[in-house]
Amino acid sequence: MERTLEYLRECGVFFVAASDGTRPCVQPLACAGWFDGGVYVMVHRGTALYRSLKRNASAEIAAVHPDKSWIAITGRLAEDCRPETAAALAESGKDALSAVYAGGGDDAPFRIEGGHAVLHEIIGRTQEWDLP
Repeated sequence: MERTLEYLRECGVFFVAASDGTRPCVQPLACAGWFDGGVYVMVHRGTALYRSLKRNASAEIAAVHPDKSWIAITGRLAEDCRPETAAALAESGKDALSAVYAGGGDDAPFRIEGGHAVLHEIIGRTQEWDLP
């Protein structure tokens, strides 16, 4: 799981895709963190992505690494409303997360649950792992 977080952070920007049942919704994100044994992404509450995830938690995450490898993660994104989650992510989470929480905290932490990651290397080799 830590490998997933490290990879997303190295990519800088990753894309989260969700569906509200009628149409897809894709949004770039840049905030990922670690708390309570899980990988989290931060989603702004005022976006179509947030509304889609609240209706249907199934999502996919994709990112391209500077080394030209890329990752695809499937799973559920479940909002974690505990105040300690937001505080811990702000503390542990690199510059991007700290900036989010310093700016007013209208972002919600979503934990990746039951996820499966596939890392595709430029040479054609793949690696796979599960996220709880």
